[in-house]
Amino acid sequence: MQKLSKVLVLLFGIFIFSVVNSSAEPVSSLPVAHPTFESIDTNSDAAIDLDEMHAHQAQKFEQADKDKDGLLNAEELKSEHGQIFKKADHNNDNQVTKEEAKSQFSQYFDQIDNNNDGKINAQEHSDNWKGVIYF
Repeated sequence: MQKLSKVLVLLFGIFIFSVVNSSAEPVSSLPVAHPTFESIDTNSDAAIDLDEMHAHQAQKFEQADKDKDGLLNAEELKSEHGQIFKKADHNNDNQVTKEEAKSQFSQYFDQIDNNNDGKINAQEHSDNWKGVIYF
């Protein structure tokens, strides 16, 4: 009899848990940020501003610049980190300067900031990052 009571309590608990969770908002409808959102949002204000975007760009540039000459050459642009800078070669000389990279990331920022408030929130980031910047 005691075993039956424990089983009934357990089943009742499972029932209550499922009823409570079924009324909650589905997880899939909540905005999910790209994994790097938090690492770019360095001041943890739930938004990426242009300064944070440029700091992220500078970090990625340094990772791609294997020979540390301040330029991304054709070989470095083929690397995993260099791929995001290919569009930045505005003068088509097969290398990207830090200035070209910064300019390109400013354009990326403007494309991702849908509501033009000067900040990228988690929803904008999730919706647009992959379409604009490959990572």
